[in-house]
Amino acid sequence: MPIRNIKIDFLKGAAMILVILLHSFQMIENFPALLKAPFLFGQIGVQLFLVCSGLLVVKTIFSKITSIKSYFIFIFKKYISMAILFALFLCIYVVINILFNNFGLKVPYNNSIKPVSIILNVLLLHGLSPVCLNNVVPGAWYVGTLFLLFLMCPLFKFKTKNSYKIAAAVISVLSVILSIILSRYGINTDNGSYFYFSFFNQLPAFLIGMGMGLSEQSKPCPVYLTISKSVLEFLVCLILFVIELDFSCALIPIFAALAFENVYDLLELIPYQKLQVYGKPLIYIGANTYPIYLGHFLFVWYIPIIINNLFDTHWLMLWVVALITNAVICAISSKINLINSRITKYIYQILNI
Repeated sequence: MPIRNIKIDFLKGAAMILVILLHSFQMIENFPALLKAPFLFGQIGVQLFLVCSGLLVVKTIFSKITSIKSYFIFIFKKYISMAILFALFLCIYVVINILFNNFGLKVPYNNSIKPVSIILNVLLLHGLSPVCLNNVVPGAWYVGTLFLLFLMCPLFKFKTKNSYKIAAAVISVLSVILSIILSRYGINTDNGSYFYFSFFNQLPAFLIGMGMGLSEQSKPCPVYLTISKSVLEFLVCLILFVIELDFSCALIPIFAALAFENVYDLLELIPYQKLQVYGKPLIYIGANTYPIYLGHFLFVWYIPIIINNLFDTHWLMLWVVALITNAVICAISSKINLINSRITKYIYQILNI
């Protein structure tokens, strides 16, 4: 079994916390607007996931994908590793939404169980359709977008980190132009739209991650400069969230990714042993983000709705319960990951791949 990169797990754990905080108040009425604002910034946690995915996959692209056959094996393995848990949670959310509707409870989102929606979600190709992208499994857009990025990542075989950054910048410029054109025709390109969630708009973050995964030696920057760059890039993201121009969401992925690249470099300054000890909770969460991501909606969305239907509960209590109950999915996530890993390995053995 390959040795895990605890820096990546640490960052993924931080990203997962950001995403949980983002979703933690969305089903709670009367949640103070003043508190919502900073938590909305947690959306960039998904860009951090994409950066980490690009960083992890780039070596495979260069070392293992050398033919059409090896490409299809790579894609099939990615599909199996993602699809088993995704299909499980798809069934869970469809059943729960049906139960909620039968008992007259408010459902967090309009759950589509049309055959085309289910089929595209099961195939992890729901990122191709605005109708199917995010309406079967909550948060499914990330899974669909990531799988499409895996499908196309062998196209990006650049030799230097700067080449990936240039490609990311070009895609961002094209995304800006496209968002302006679409907006002029009345097509929504704001945060939460199909355009924002699309693999094309999120591609720059993935490309930045791929560039980070190259083993080339780069000249280290002074710490103060790295920190300053990261703060500035995060500030740009915050401004883009606030001003909401037609093209704001086309720039968030690249600026968020560049900021996380600097954070990743700063982690190099922390001794391995100290990061392993003091960052243990985040490292654990980061190693098990996939089941936590798929399952955390059960606690931050559905439990507050149930409690609020039974009792007249203060928003603060609902929020605390939503956050604390997430410990359940975190606690069992490693077991879920282990079962998923064993099933996927068994499938690989049967198919001899």
